[in-house]
Amino acid sequence: MSKKTEKIKQIALGVVAVVFVITFYMTFFKNKSGPQPPPPRSVPAASPSSVNSDTLLNTQPVNKPLPLGKEADIAFQYPIRDIFKPQLSPSTSKQLPAIKKTAPKPLSQEEIQAIRDKLKFKGAILNAGHAVAIIDNGFFHVGDTIGPYKIVSISDRNVRIDTFRGIVTLEMIHHE
Repeated sequence: MSKKTEKIKQIALGVVAVVFVITFYMTFFKNKSGPQPPPPRSVPAASPSSVNSDTLLNTQPVNKPLPLGKEADIAFQYPIRDIFKPQLSPSTSKQLPAIKKTAPKPLSQEEIQAIRDKLKFKGAILNAGHAVAIIDNGFFHVGDTIGPYKIVSISDRNVRIDTFRGIVTLEMIHHE
């Protein structure tokens, strides 16, 4: 059996050697002037009548050949936009009528009292960097919303909520 395995090893070594020689020849000695890839097709430039002046806004034509080799004498006629200038479109270049924004009406004292009666601040749990408010038997963090209101800050004695018309401070309930 040892003669058989020796014969198999020699055949395998011969096949590997032949593959190595062919690879070496193809890499270093084969004539490189074999079949060449087809030259790139030139793209016709856009006619001036088909180009809208609004599309050329913030662009500049580039007419440089690309350094790709012997057959790369193709010039691009398409405009390239400067990415560092803001792009203006025809819809944004027109002046839009100014929209007057009115400030929301501030909360009246009755509305503030109604919010304080509706939301009962029962306590706070303060930890290093975290605060939790207990409002109406629920646990809320800064940034959470309670209905249409958003919690802005939590301290040990009060909670400040943003009603988007003003800030309301909820005091802790004292049972006497």
